[in-house]
Amino acid sequence: MAENKAPGVLARIEAILLGLAKVIVAVGGVITAVYLVSVALQPFVPTSSPGPASPTTSSLPTISSPPTISSPPTGVAVQNVYNLPEARGLQIIADQGFVDVRVERVCSNSVTAGRIRQVLLDDGTELVGEDGATGVEAALTEKIRVKVSNGKGCPSG
Repeated sequence: MAENKAPGVLARIEAILLGLAKVIVAVGGVITAVYLVSVALQPFVPTSSPGPASPTTSSLPTISSPPTISSPPTGVAVQNVYNLPEARGLQIIADQGFVDVRVERVCSNSVTAGRIRQVLLDDGTELVGEDGATGVEAALTEKIRVKVSNGKGCPSG
């Protein structure tokens, strides 16, 4: 009879030990979390110059200067889309992030119909021309004018 009870007792002991192990892991996790929070809440006293900390602040972290945060670029130079088919050139401009793009159909002696002849800012500043991209930067929200050849040559004169 004692032999029949042994497997049941062993199963109970195993269950109790497994439960204790789970409690120990949970408590260990809580202790770790409490420690991390206590470290995070320690006073932070930055110093204005690097060097050895004073004896009263030797256990406190120090920094020599605030972190540098770079500002976003103010503009983007339009890629060279001269003489590209209209759809391909407009896609490149859109992929660069420009959002206010207007297409103008114009005469051209330099490119054939449906190809980009010039890219300008709304004020007339050239961004792309016969010599390629000018390197002039524009804000992504600026109005961009894309001149596309209508296939007709321009009158001389």
